[in-house]
Amino acid sequence: GICDDHEDNKISLDNEELDNIVDKINSIIILEEPYSKIHDLNKLNQDYEIKFNSLLKEKQNYVCNQIDNDLNELLELLDNDKLIQFFKEDIENKFNNLKNKVNERKKIPYILGYAINSNELKEKYIIDINKFTNPTSLESIIYFKDILNEEVNIRDSEDLDKFLNKIKSEITKELDVNDIVKIR
Repeated sequence: GICDDHEDNKISLDNEELDNIVDKINSIIILEEPYSKIHDLNKLNQDYEIKFNSLLKEKQNYVCNQIDNDLNELLELLDNDKLIQFFKEDIENKFNNLKNKVNERKKIPYILGYAINSNELKEKYIIDINKFTNPTSLESIIYFKDILNEEVNIRDSEDLDKFLNKIKSEITKELDVNDIVKIR
């Protein structure tokens, strides 16, 4: 319901008007005899939905603009027919998919996360375009979160060695096919 949605988005919204509406709803819900106030719930729900949807659209537009900026930056790099033929459709599809995800979501922390995804995707394509145009310069970016995609508990030096060996193994694989590995 509204209270759950509000909690999921509260930190990202930080909106006093929404907080006040939720407080009023909660004050009615916890009454021992809420019967005389129940008619107020419909109006409060409508007020909340209108304000929330307005703020949601604002955040979605902000992130979609960032995605468009990243997309346009990449499209400017496609300065010949060969690059356009090889990359353009794929780039446009992936960035349009991000925008679709932004517009489908109702949880603002996830929506804001797509701006980060867009930037990471842009960086990946920049590297791919550079490799395509200058095949002698091979560079890879590894995101630490991709190497360490699970929780690790380190209890002793043996656990630490296993952890470090896993990281070393992943980086070594990249070095086998790239001259430079950047870790972020």
